[in-house]
Amino acid sequence: MKMNIPGILGLCIALCLAFTFACVRVEVSVTSPNTSTQKPSPDSSWISLADLKEIHKKRLSGNKCPPSRYRLTDREKQETEAWCWAASTRLVMAFHNKEQSKETDLQCNIVTKTLALLQDKSKCCAGNIPDQCVQGGWPHWVFRSYHFDYKTVGGTLDDWDAVVGEICSTGPFISVIDWIGGGSHTLVVTGYGEDEKDATKVVTTYDPFTDDFQDLSLEEFGGDSAYESDGFYGFSHNRHYVQITPKPEDRP
Repeated sequence: MKMNIPGILGLCIALCLAFTFACVRVEVSVTSPNTSTQKPSPDSSWISLADLKEIHKKRLSGNKCPPSRYRLTDREKQETEAWCWAASTRLVMAFHNKEQSKETDLQCNIVTKTLALLQDKSKCCAGNIPDQCVQGGWPHWVFRSYHFDYKTVGGTLDDWDAVVGEICSTGPFISVIDWIGGGSHTLVVTGYGEDEKDATKVVTTYDPFTDDFQDLSLEEFGGDSAYESDGFYGFSHNRHYVQITPKPEDRP
């Protein structure tokens, strides 16, 4: 149940020195501390935790969520050290597209299309991926490119009812963490439940860097980590992309 922070951070730091937002030691574009991508300012998508819980209340319409629910078992390992943002968004979009029998672009196509909105990029699906394709990005860049609605909640999310309500009413969501040493990374929150032995509240996440699921206690998931040893850095929570759904005009 404990998060293997040393292992994850070690791998991430080694591989993510080239990008800034969402991939171990990256700037949210989720990339590396050496990149110049600026973090976006809050926009109209930002809502408070109280607002999110009101949305859940309306969506559930009095229905109760089950004690445990796991909405996602598929995996989407990031194809470069800088593409955690693309892998995470593809995984969540594929979850919704599958319900509509709709295909989801490959990770490399998502990068090509999304980055082309900002500047001219060569295709990123070549056998040898061009260096200019290996850079960070933000999940909301992808959602805007692919006509998905989303909301953003800033800071930590240590409210059990909010986690349960989001997974239960809408589906998986994306958490952005900031490394204390610089840069950011994305994780996909896929489910929730309770440990049968001690009734500990558990949040299940998927890391596209390690290509693995982790069961974290609510305290581990919601609390900021001060871990630092031998080059490994702790992290804090930046934001959470929630209420991720296809725009109404793109639904069947």
